[in-house]
Amino acid sequence: MSDMGRDRRREEGSALLVAVLLLVMMGAIGLAGLNTVTQDRQTAGFQSRKRVAFYAAEAGIAEARNAMRNGNTPTVSTTTVGDSSLYPQGLPAYQPEEITDLGTQAIPGFQLRTSGNGPAYQLHYFRVRVRGTAPGGTTSRVEVVANTFDASS
Repeated sequence: MSDMGRDRRREEGSALLVAVLLLVMMGAIGLAGLNTVTQDRQTAGFQSRKRVAFYAAEAGIAEARNAMRNGNTPTVSTTTVGDSSLYPQGLPAYQPEEITDLGTQAIPGFQLRTSGNGPAYQLHYFRVRVRGTAPGGTTSRVEVVANTFDASS
């Protein structure tokens, strides 16, 4: 019996040690999961801000194209977009970076002038670059080359 008593004393406390090791291991898994979730949230926030900045720049491009549609040269004002209830930390904004007149080009096959009469059709090209800014300072740039259709007599 004395041998059995010694074996039993060696086994005492082993269940506690196994339970503590399992708890430490589960805690480490939980911390790793928490770290992953935190990084995913940061990435999602960055992507959201980048998307808001891109949409703001797209709004500036739409303003320039609307001016061109009305027969004017493209213009882009510096302005904010959105509603302060949706963006309590600040509104997205856009501003022009570059508007360049790239010149005109005749449309092949559409030179309908006969003996000096009739209209000549041309495409007038512009390069428009707009920068959008999201709340928090994230920026996005959009550049387009657009044209207007000119008919001169």
